[in-house]
Amino acid sequence: MLNIFYIIIHYYMHKFPEFLIFFRNSKNLCTSSYIYYIMPKIPKGKKRLEVLIDEETYNKLMELIKIKYQRTHGALSIEVNDALAHWLLEQSAVAHTKAHTNPGLPRLQQNLDMIIRKLKELGFFLQFTLSDWIKACSLTVGSDKRTWRKYLNYAIMFGRIKYLAGQVYEII
Repeated sequence: MLNIFYIIIHYYMHKFPEFLIFFRNSKNLCTSSYIYYIMPKIPKGKKRLEVLIDEETYNKLMELIKIKYQRTHGALSIEVNDALAHWLLEQSAVAHTKAHTNPGLPRLQQNLDMIIRKLKELGFFLQFTLSDWIKACSLTVGSDKRTWRKYLNYAIMFGRIKYLAGQVYEII
């Protein structure tokens, strides 16, 4: 009976090498031994995460992992870790911009919209010159040199207009 017990233990040790098998012995090994399966030791700096996902999503994920890594052992952890890190980076950027929102920024964008709308009302749908920009600014937000330069620079920076050549710009 003891030999069969050791054969079973040996079989499971080779079939599941990632499991550690511990014995708790009392007086009689055959009748009172217990086998405890413990997951492998978690590496330093790592945490275990258990989630439930849709079966279809899981199957697609495993197919992609097999294509990318040609194996599945350990690859799922790598992909999930990368995906979560990417998601956290995006969320922290969104949270950071929400925390440090400039209260004047929406007004600035509204003023840029007004200037570009005024350019289109004046008949400049695709291209305009610097003097046309100055005229549209003077009709909407102000004619001061600092004002129209500020809005011109912001419009270029926000990708609303593009510099072409000389004093010619394009509305994007």
